[in-house]
Amino acid sequence: MAKRVVVIGGGIGGLTTAALLAQRGYRVQLFEQAAQLGGCASTFQRRGFTFDVGATQVAGLEPGGIHAEIFAALQLPPPPATPCDPACAVYLPGETTPINVWRSRDRWQLERQRHFPHSERFWQGLEQLFAISWRFQQRQPILPPPQRF
Repeated sequence: MAKRVVVIGGGIGGLTTAALLAQRGYRVQLFEQAAQLGGCASTFQRRGFTFDVGATQVAGLEPGGIHAEIFAALQLPPPPATPCDPACAVYLPGETTPINVWRSRDRWQLERQRHFPHSERFWQGLEQLFAISWRFQQRQPILPPPQRF
């Protein structure tokens, strides 16, 4: 008799957990409160418009990336993906010209300097934080970190 597991939440984490457990022979039952799976990587529609909920930019499909590793563990080919450039466009309230987030570091730096002059110190601070975050993520830590008493 296969072990049974209940997974609460059909976001990226819940769906990944359910798929990996099922692939390892567990009987999985997944519960999601929303009408659609995906959590912050889903969309909703209102009045004929489709809205992204949140984390809809996928990274990690490149060789060695976390999503590539998950698909390999599931013995599935990764989905086709096309890098977008700009990666996204942000419209501030009352603005009609977007702030484009470019894949090229140099192009992104020029874009933000155009929209936010004299803000480079702030962006350099963010870059330092991101570098620390990427180093941490590449270690594939257990999340949440275990509590030590």
